[in-house]
Amino acid sequence: MTKQRGINGHVNLAKTRRQSLQLIAGSALLPALAGGWPLAARAAAASFNPPTTAMNLTRKIVRELADGAMISVARQWLVRFVHDASKPSGFTVTGRQISVDVIAPTALEFLAKIERQKIEDGLFPMKLGPEGLILSDQNEPDPVLIDRAATLALARINATQLGSHDGKDARQFLTTLQQSAAQLISKLPRDLFRPRQTNWQHERDITLPGGQIGKVSVLFSAQMDAAGGIMQHAQRSIITSIGNASRTSDETWTLIPA
Repeated sequence: MTKQRGINGHVNLAKTRRQSLQLIAGSALLPALAGGWPLAARAAAASFNPPTTAMNLTRKIVRELADGAMISVARQWLVRFVHDASKPSGFTVTGRQISVDVIAPTALEFLAKIERQKIEDGLFPMKLGPEGLILSDQNEPDPVLIDRAATLALARINATQLGSHDGKDARQFLTTLQQSAAQLISKLPRDLFRPRQTNWQHERDITLPGGQIGKVSVLFSAQMDAAGGIMQHAQRSIITSIGNASRTSDETWTLIPA
């Protein structure tokens, strides 16, 4: 199989990863993301039954950098699901950070040190509805956020007044797309603990200055515990691309007994 190369000449591993993820996620965005749950999901919502014992929640973010290098940050929290006294049909998730692991290029060691010293407990306490959805006005569906990210990226690109055919400009466009997507999709998915769909994909094309076409894609897959109806493993990949060049940010979550 011929390997694709990006603007900077590096082997484009992100595109290969994207093609593999597309085979997993399928080609259609299912209607549950834009509106309500499908009938089967709504019927199963009442069976959401989170564990009563302590669990380890891990979130790992791997981001591809401009030179093809990677930076990885994995945090783990000890969490508990308890019935919400103020809303008996809902739940509260409490948690505290218990570990962090950072892998970064030597040139970014100063950033890695900051991440290692950071304590991120601001997610908790977290409120869940009876169906397991995170109750927050800031947790909108990913398709809505990715559309906003695309609009924001285009506004930033237009503000730079860069040329349209220069290779350096194309790299800057790609960086702007990636940063905008990461900025707006940095929050936990609203349905993290009870995914509405276990596989889905959303894409948004952006017409850049000079007629170039950029693309922002989100691919999601999850595995759930059949008995409790709760997420065990989930992955969300955000791919930003221009032509054959692309960059990927991967987020994975795992929820296992402590």
